[in-house]
Amino acid sequence: MAKYKITTLSPLHIGSGEEYDLNFNLLYKDGFIYIYDEFKLVEFFISKNIEIPTKIDALKENISRFKDEIIASKLHKRKIFSSFTQISKPVLEQVSTQNNPIITGSSIKGAIKTAYIYRMVQNNEFKKEQDDLQRIDEKIDDEKDFKIKDKLTKEKKDLIRKIDGNITNITKTIFRNLKISDCFTPLSTQIFKSINIKKEKSHQSKRGEKLNQIANFTESIKIGESTEITIDISDKYFDGIKTVCNEYYQLAFNKEFDNYFLNKTKFPKINLKPNQFLLNVGRFGGAELKSIEEIRSLPRTGADVEWETSARTYALEKDIQDKIYFENALLPFGWLLCELVD
Repeated sequence: MAKYKITTLSPLHIGSGEEYDLNFNLLYKDGFIYIYDEFKLVEFFISKNIEIPTKIDALKENISRFKDEIIASKLHKRKIFSSFTQISKPVLEQVSTQNNPIITGSSIKGAIKTAYIYRMVQNNEFKKEQDDLQRIDEKIDDEKDFKIKDKLTKEKKDLIRKIDGNITNITKTIFRNLKISDCFTPLSTQIFKSINIKKEKSHQSKRGEKLNQIANFTESIKIGESTEITIDISDKYFDGIKTVCNEYYQLAFNKEFDNYFLNKTKFPKINLKPNQFLLNVGRFGGAELKSIEEIRSLPRTGADVEWETSARTYALEKDIQDKIYFENALLPFGWLLCELVD
């Protein structure tokens, strides 16, 4: 069993499935938001002999009216720093245990698994399937009949799903020999806004207000937070885990710096030491980092038009005047530095 220090290089969000609404189970004051268990708020009103309205709007109005008293009573689950004075949408919660935000071992394991799938593809373990896909692609490109083209496209999707099923079956067995703990210590979080941005600057003006419509507020682990995990390996297949992960993730990490919207001051390039490797973990890391050359299937983002499909979601830590281009203002989600310490 080996011990690793993990450090967040960028905001990291692993969703718990919970979200918090302003003036309901979330309150804002003096640069911090406070999130609550609704039952605690009910207890507060009962203890103060305050009426609890049955209609949600009236309840929110009551909570807002007694906001200062509720905050002073220290009933909140967590107090989280926020540079946003206007929380216009629910806040997505970071996964936690006993109300302490953590990075889950399953998320780290999933990122490692993707790197190993990439290695399998590079080693031509799916060459026949890749060749079949290429032949279908060539037929789709050459076909003029739309009905036949649609049929071929469906055939391609079915083949990708079949390959993905094969990969799942293969990795399920071998990855039983890799056990990863959740992090040992709680981590500090901050409120970030997820911004879905087109990588080509010339396309940004076409998006306009849609940027705000699809943005989310997230509780995410801050940059520079460190903790420890253990990785238990019971198969020599994983002896080269550092090399395999860096083969996949270091190239993607370096490509981040090509984007005009990246805040390179807060997210600088790093030179890896021999005992270090990179991972991208959690939500908003981008489909490109979780799929391998169409071998591993993932659902599309649901973009309305073709030119939106190469967009990716980045983190904004405070409101800025430029709401379209976000030049030098955004951070990627999910980058982790892993370092063997024992």
